[in-house]
Amino acid sequence: MHKFFILVTFFLTVYCQQYWLYAGAGGCDTDDPTCIQPPPLDLSTIYILLLDSTTGNLSLVSKLTGYSPYWLVIHPSGKYLFAVTQTGGVASLAVDSTTGALTEINEVSTPGPTVHMSVDPQGTRLFVASYTSGTISTFDFNPNTGQIGSMSSTLKFYGHGTNPLRQEAPHPHSINVDPKSNGRFVLIPDLGLDIVFSFEVVFGIFTNTTYTSTTHLPPGSGPRHMAFHPTLPVAYVLSEMGGTVTVFNYLTSFGELVMPPLQMVHTIPVEFNGFNKAAEIIIDSSGRWLFASNRGFASPPSNSIVVYAIELSGLLTQQASYSSGGKFPRGVALSPEEGILVGGGQDSNNVATFRLDRTTGILTPSGHNLTNIATPITFAFIQRT
Repeated sequence: MHKFFILVTFFLTVYCQQYWLYAGAGGCDTDDPTCIQPPPLDLSTIYILLLDSTTGNLSLVSKLTGYSPYWLVIHPSGKYLFAVTQTGGVASLAVDSTTGALTEINEVSTPGPTVHMSVDPQGTRLFVASYTSGTISTFDFNPNTGQIGSMSSTLKFYGHGTNPLRQEAPHPHSINVDPKSNGRFVLIPDLGLDIVFSFEVVFGIFTNTTYTSTTHLPPGSGPRHMAFHPTLPVAYVLSEMGGTVTVFNYLTSFGELVMPPLQMVHTIPVEFNGFNKAAEIIIDSSGRWLFASNRGFASPPSNSIVVYAIELSGLLTQQASYSSGGKFPRGVALSPEEGILVGGGQDSNNVATFRLDRTTGILTPSGHNLTNIATPITFAFIQRT
């Protein structure tokens, strides 16, 4: 009986290291001449993959078509997945954690094609950024039914940046809920304006009267995504065009990035003059390691995943730069137990996995590289049950 209990415990432990990984097919970047656009059906696909985090092995389980998944995000409960629809709106899908299957609950229209979403810690509000229309929006969400409700507020930005090709208009590229404020503040890096906007969320909405601050980054830098340190009052802004991570003190009580910044580091060597666009930024839950991806045609230093050690002050020290295992890595993500990092090759149509040593920050290719996943650009995890 004792041996049987040990065997069952071991089996459950191994089984619980399996996760459903949802990968969205986003298509090619308009300034990427080397990317071969997949067939339309592939571009409308959410790939349902199974990750074994003990080995890093990925397997394709099924697909769900009929979407344009430029961004995927899991509800805090793990019961729902939000995805961009073919019309640029947002859909709520129920997640079956046993089979990985997705079932649409409802979808709503947004003021412009959705590029990024986030959910407040309570799971009752969905925040949406629309790149081409220069708008941000909030939607009510019912965590009991999984229904996205009515749009409670929307705002449009105005102006332009210094680069006439990329910054001819506002382009909010992500919308980020500050978890330390329990969802009170939302920060929006705008690639077109070189600004990070901050808004206070009042009764589920933001308006011109709830705007709190703007933080200006260097002209032509193109802020894209950002990450909050899990324990320190520090935030990190990744600039796509400048290829930099800017480190700020962050005032949680006011939702403000403090100028001047503490530090700015480059995601590729400053002497590199080839094509490169920084894409994703993530921090592990311990707050010790920050990861950033570089999209480009040379590997190294672009086409890479860079690892930074986060010091006790919040400052960054680059540890290493790794080949991404594919071409044009746009999305990267950590598995829930953070032993595996996955990276998507947007041009090479593959998903590669790396083992993460959480003590040293070293990434090691797992040897598993799943192909025939069309232009994977965004990932979302839930644990298999």
